[in-house]
Amino acid sequence: MLTVLSDVLHSKGAGLLVTIDELQGGDLGEIRRFGSVIQHLTRREARPIAFVGAGLPQIEETLLAGDAATFLQRCARRDIGPLSDEDTAKALALPISIQKATIAPEGLRAAVQAVSGYAFMTQLVGFHIWKAASDPHAGITFHEAAAGIAAAERQMPRLVLAPVWKGLSYVDRRFLMAMTLDAFDSRLADVADRLGVTVGYAGVYRHRLIKAGMIIPVRKGWVTFAHHATREWVKQMPSCTSQGRG
Repeated sequence: MLTVLSDVLHSKGAGLLVTIDELQGGDLGEIRRFGSVIQHLTRREARPIAFVGAGLPQIEETLLAGDAATFLQRCARRDIGPLSDEDTAKALALPISIQKATIAPEGLRAAVQAVSGYAFMTQLVGFHIWKAASDPHAGITFHEAAAGIAAAERQMPRLVLAPVWKGLSYVDRRFLMAMTLDAFDSRLADVADRLGVTVGYAGVYRHRLIKAGMIIPVRKGWVTFAHHATREWVKQMPSCTSQGRG
């Protein structure tokens, strides 16, 4: 199919861009087979095809691990990480302006604050702000933006936090619960002390939770929750009182 399509596009002086989102949720065998096909068409046959994929950091240990994913491993990678306020504002405002609509400056500032640098939250907040607006082309008001933000914040635990929490280990969860004792950033040494383990041992779970997108490093030896709403949500989870998997 890609061969025929690229032939047609090439004859018109065009190329093909293939994009795949949520790579971490795909079938490993299927995506790796796709990688082999793309490699053959682009490297050996030099067809005008490009590929862009997006996924959570755990693809490093799943999809990109092993010898079966050599093409995907060689693809240029970019870690998005936390968004700056400037990038968040642009990500929210640009789609609105493209649609010939506007948003009140105070509404945009509130949206940026609600996103808190969390990439997925940008999509969620933007979607609900647009949905809450009675007539975006007449201007999204601050109150409409606030209603959209509230709707996004209600959905975030179910769409983001709960699925990730479900896949975390017993110690992962205890690590996060230990972090809730801090008002803001958490020192790894303090978390290790609360867990009764060494800093080196705690560092293993720090790395895992960064990969899972639950926490981010803020400076050497310190971490914080990737989104500010996570702290209060984790506090509401049942305490980890029985031993689970590591």
